[in-house]
Amino acid sequence: MAESSLDRCLRELPQRISDAARVLDVGGWHAPLNRADYVIDIMPYATRNREGAILKEVWPEERFTEKTFIQTDICQKPWPFPDKFFDFVFCSNTWEDLREPIAVCSEMNRVAKAGFLAVPSRLVESTK
Repeated sequence: MAESSLDRCLRELPQRISDAARVLDVGGWHAPLNRADYVIDIMPYATRNREGAILKEVWPEERFTEKTFIQTDICQKPWPFPDKFFDFVFCSNTWEDLREPIAVCSEMNRVAKAGFLAVPSRLVESTK
């Protein structure tokens, strides 16, 4: 995804997610979305990157907790959530590193009513 597109999406995200919405961050260990109510990642909660949080200036405090940080292989189906459990699913810079991206995309579609998926552009990444 081109940086300008990602920047635009992130600028608009706070207006698109209401305070009452239930939000999932898929693969959010490295740069979690503090607004997420749940995070699902293979890495453990205790080692998450708190300093690299996405939109930390908008949501300074983590809304997810150790209990709602689900440590599991996201390529394994099914995830431990019912269909359309989340109002919004967020996945940034994770999908391109997965061994089973179609399975993850399928689960994102199953558990969420709406979402955002950011995948780095090979051209942009190669020319930085």
